[in-house]
Amino acid sequence: RAFFYWIAPQINYKLSYCHIDKITLYGFISIGFHVGSIDQLFGFAPAFQITPFGFKYGKRHCISVEIGYGVHGIITCGYHYNFNSKK
Repeated sequence: RAFFYWIAPQINYKLSYCHIDKITLYGFISIGFHVGSIDQLFGFAPAFQITPFGFKYGKRHCISVEIGYGVHGIITCGYHYNFNSKK
């Protein structure tokens, strides 16, 4: 039975280039590193993510789809809850 963990702190620069009501289009670049272990093997490596296209719909409850390349993958989908948003 394999044991795996991965920690990946990153610095992010995000650019939102279109806001229409509940829709936001954005892109971002992240750089950082990841540290991980599988059983007794330990590793450290640089990490990056380039996402030229991200789509978010919603104010308080949001869904998102991102297309990019790097440690997050090529296509990422998610749900976000914004505690600071007004209804």
